[in-house]
Amino acid sequence: KNMSRFKQEINIMKMLDHINVTTLHHYFHTEGDKPDETYLNLVMAFVPPSFAALTVAFFLFRLFDVLKPWPASWADKSLKGASGIMLDDIFAGIWAVLVILAAQTYGFI
Repeated sequence: KNMSRFKQEINIMKMLDHINVTTLHHYFHTEGDKPDETYLNLVMAFVPPSFAALTVAFFLFRLFDVLKPWPASWADKSLKGASGIMLDDIFAGIWAVLVILAAQTYGFI
């Protein structure tokens, strides 16, 4: 019943099936504490095409996690608690993906 309100989002996520982006593996919903709260949970995976690419992706993520380029530095300094920590990691991951995509575009990997 509650999944119908997420139909458009789920269809979009199903279309994002590219080896260098992500794959939707599973989805489900959970009820919140209040009667009108429903959350869509997505199980997704980014799997690099080779072990070398996985290694590069890991080290780039760690590099950006330590260096904290903007907006990771903003999230780390401005947001307190788990929100800042998680958002900082998400931004580090985005920077790593951007470097990998640029390297692929220009033929470095």
